[in-house]
Amino acid sequence: KENAFVIDKRLAFAYGLWMVYAVYTFTLGVINNNPGAFPFFKINILYFSLLFLVVVVAKNKYIFKSTIKAVYLSNWFISAYTFYLLLYSFGIRFGNRLIILDDTAAVGLHIGYTHITNTNLSMTIFTFPFMCILFKNITDKGIVKTKWLVANLFFTAAAMFLSGRRILWLILIISLMLFILKGGFSMKRKVKYALLTLGLAAIGLIVLSQYYEISFAGYIDRFLDVFSKTNDYEGENVRYVQMSYLMKAFWDNPVIGAGGGAI
Repeated sequence: KENAFVIDKRLAFAYGLWMVYAVYTFTLGVINNNPGAFPFFKINILYFSLLFLVVVVAKNKYIFKSTIKAVYLSNWFISAYTFYLLLYSFGIRFGNRLIILDDTAAVGLHIGYTHITNTNLSMTIFTFPFMCILFKNITDKGIVKTKWLVANLFFTAAAMFLSGRRILWLILIISLMLFILKGGFSMKRKVKYALLTLGLAAIGLIVLSQYYEISFAGYIDRFLDVFSKTNDYEGENVRYVQMSYLMKAFWDNPVIGAGGGAI
């Protein structure tokens, strides 16, 4: 009655469409006694509903600006921490001790590529596309300076690339493609951004290759490895096995599905 909610029609439609899928999938999971049905409910229904509620009531401009700055600063932290882990593994020390901020943090130095894991890095699945959209749509330049936002995007993209994690690569590729193709830029600026991205990536790899045996070819092999039946040690490739089980599940339940939380 007091116009307390400000709901964009596109957002309402997206939320409603998602809820139709999530409620159906959760209900089917409960009927099938799937062990992960209730965790599915927590992540895909409860968390989505809470996020939707926060978005529609947070119309205060201060809250909006604070949220953007929080994501922006988080990306700087994630990038810096990821490079810190990598450089420490190369033997480049900034002190006597490495400060580990989470238990999942690890760096694998493989022939041709690096594999970096930490909980914060996984959040770039969400924060990097958000910052790309922000660059295209931001009107209040006082929130984040454009040049620093561009630098933020480049450093975050570099951290995602060096992670060696294919899900981050997919998010990175899709986000950059949409950023360049749908950014409303002239063709000249699109080519400029594309060449600048490739140039910085090449320079970064050349510099890092002085400390370890990494290369573009190594990263390409890393990406294509997901489609191989065996890994580097002639063992079973876990990603290939997961993919085969996923496709089998689709064929076993082609119409109504197996429900949320199925094994």
